[in-house]
Amino acid sequence: MPRAYHENKTHGTSVFPLQVYSHHDKDGFYFVSQHWHEELEWVYAEYGILNLTIHGEPFALNPGEFCFINSGELHEIKSSGESLHHAVVFNPSFLDFALYDACQHNFIRPITNGALLFPTFCSAFSPEDHKQIFFHMQEIVEGLCNHPQDYQSFYHDMDGVTVCHDKVHNLYGFYMTRAAAEAFEEIVPDQRILLFSRSSYIGMHRYGGIWTGDNESWWSHLLLSIHQMPSLNLCGILYTGSDLGGFGSDVTEDLLLRWMAFAVFTPLMRNHAAAGTRMQEAYQFDAVESFRNLVRIRYALLPYLYSEYMKAALNNDLYFKPLAFVYPEDTMALQVEDQMMLGDEIMIAPVYTQNAKGRYVYLPEEMKFVKFLPDGTISEEVLGQGHHYVEIALNEVPLFIRSGKCIPLAESAEYVEAVDMEHMTVLGFAGAEYMLYEDDGVSRNYRKPEEYRKFSM
Repeated sequence: MPRAYHENKTHGTSVFPLQVYSHHDKDGFYFVSQHWHEELEWVYAEYGILNLTIHGEPFALNPGEFCFINSGELHEIKSSGESLHHAVVFNPSFLDFALYDACQHNFIRPITNGALLFPTFCSAFSPEDHKQIFFHMQEIVEGLCNHPQDYQSFYHDMDGVTVCHDKVHNLYGFYMTRAAAEAFEEIVPDQRILLFSRSSYIGMHRYGGIWTGDNESWWSHLLLSIHQMPSLNLCGILYTGSDLGGFGSDVTEDLLLRWMAFAVFTPLMRNHAAAGTRMQEAYQFDAVESFRNLVRIRYALLPYLYSEYMKAALNNDLYFKPLAFVYPEDTMALQVEDQMMLGDEIMIAPVYTQNAKGRYVYLPEEMKFVKFLPDGTISEEVLGQGHHYVEIALNEVPLFIRSGKCIPLAESAEYVEAVDMEHMTVLGFAGAEYMLYEDDGVSRNYRKPEEYRKFSM
């Protein structure tokens, strides 16, 4: 008869009473396997007593106990608790248990130091199956692993082919986002849902956006974020942004101010940091009024930013464009990668160098250099085509308006619904016109002609 062992709490517990296939090595030590081994079964009891029949003799496992049994000896297994779920062990890297719940929810589940689940979004299920998986997530999922070793240690069934997760990691994120989006469409069919993920693949813009992942509080990563915005737009992903200030490491006040001045223009403007790093909310620093002014500028520009975002989404266009897309004959514009066009009206050129009092910019045409100043006023200066050095203080937000263009500007507000869309000013060149797109921001009732109105200088 088998020997009953008590559960090792360092490896966590399971969510279900279950039956797991595994085997020993030649020295008798337990280790997990990538494939289904029928020679030996590992049986674990969590809820209730498991009553096994082995060679016709009864054997009971109490809650928290497990045992190893040769598969040929196990004739019957019953539970006095929940129903049984059969599982396959996939993870050979650690003494983790990767469990496949074949009875109901179709999950792959690595367990490291706690109960962790991976839904098998990459498997050959229908969209309806994926939606049902998403519906069950909040009841079942206790956590998610995020280690490269885990990606190499479990597998998916994709159209009958067993594929290692690290080969389809981004597809996994894509199907996860799709499942969530389609589930929300079923739950609230008349509402748009703000949904974004850290991992995905080409085509996921149909379902949500992304943020750029775990960056660091480095000046080089501010520049990296500037590079990433048009690049992601070229992949079709318009709703994006970085963890402004950096996720890892300790941000400084000047870096956060410069990063936030750039993030004023990104669809996702979010300060986000890792546990154990410096607290980096704006109010943690001395220059609280400077940060407050940057937020005010964001809300003042929001009608224009939202209008250009929706125009891009509805017209299969880009929100952020490389300069060369607008000025294809300009060989200098082709070389510029630290400036970008936003919509059809403005160019932005963030400062991304520590201790800099400003920066050099290249203007492919005559533009109006606009600075939002900390006292609430606006500085305007027309600059000709060519190279210029412009001074930009830490508490200022610069932008450049193209010749013959203008943008709407609202009074600042404390939240979106308080932005006054009926009483706005226009900033730009005399005689210019701007076609503003606006909608209720919630429903799916967009693409209507009445949602456009014209502003003139």
